[in-house]
Amino acid sequence: MIDRVRVELATRGERAPRARLDLPVPSTLAWCSLLEWMPSPVIATTGAGTIALANAAAARLFGYTRGDLVGQMSELLVPDWLGNRRGARNARPGASGGVVELSGRHRDGSRFPIEVRFTLIRTSDGTLVASAIQDLRPHLPGPAARTPSPRI
Repeated sequence: MIDRVRVELATRGERAPRARLDLPVPSTLAWCSLLEWMPSPVIATTGAGTIALANAAAARLFGYTRGDLVGQMSELLVPDWLGNRRGARNARPGASGGVVELSGRHRDGSRFPIEVRFTLIRTSDGTLVASAIQDLRPHLPGPAARTPSPRI
């Protein structure tokens, strides 16, 4: 089991790292605590699209509890994700996978615009797609920002 990781810091154009750090790898509990602390909605799914992790902010955004989400398919929250999963498949672990604008679906069935930033994370159990989600309604002009889309 890996319990330490070496991190090398350099700026663009430097040939040699400016600093080398030997850091402990955080435990699963530490990662879960960090995920829960984040104010932004974050969801991690398996390669098959099953929700493995969701923080409280994600549960609030979509109107569920975390217990309701874990084990469900990601299409429950982002129905259009299946058609855009190709970008996630093409991403390299540890590298930014991309940004996609999609429709989120609230528990009540209403739709709202979201931006999903995702990356792949390798774990001992396989690869996860980690997604940070931003609700785009506050960025919409006028009443559209406050009005959910019709239920679908």
